[in-house]
Amino acid sequence: MQLSENFPDLHAFLLEQFQLPLSSIHGPAHWARVGRIGQRLAAHSTADPVVLELFSLLHDSRRKNDDWDLEHGPAAAKAMLKWRGQYFDCTDQQFEVLQYAVQHHTTGKPTDVVTIGACWDSDRLDLMRVGIRPDPKYLSLPHSREESTILWAINQSLQEMYPGMEEIGEV
Repeated sequence: MQLSENFPDLHAFLLEQFQLPLSSIHGPAHWARVGRIGQRLAAHSTADPVVLELFSLLHDSRRKNDDWDLEHGPAAAKAMLKWRGQYFDCTDQQFEVLQYAVQHHTTGKPTDVVTIGACWDSDRLDLMRVGIRPDPKYLSLPHSREESTILWAINQSLQEMYPGMEEIGEV
């Protein structure tokens, strides 16, 4: 399993302490796809790529199950206070945005705050892993709502689930 390029210590730590099987629908493969989606969204917006990468690793890190778990975001946001400076670092402004994005990623509504919206969109664009086609009305960024972006994200999920599968639609 490839560790995060910019935060390998954080990634290794999160893998060690993750309470679910590594094959979980909220586990490392999902984190990696959220990271790739986040990179694409950062390239098409002013979203902060550092915050997006940290979000991809942290947002589901405190999950206790693969079902309904509204407390995992707030638990991760709280744990980040201990982990900052030990496993990762960022500016105070980045940390504030990251902590909000992680804490509210399950219940947050589309937002005009670009980096927070990109974090939430990167997670929501990976819903095909659970058989749900991402719906543009729940996405924040114009690029996220484009059909070509949605199809690209769907392909990311499906190709990992079904290796060798041909791409669907435009990418």
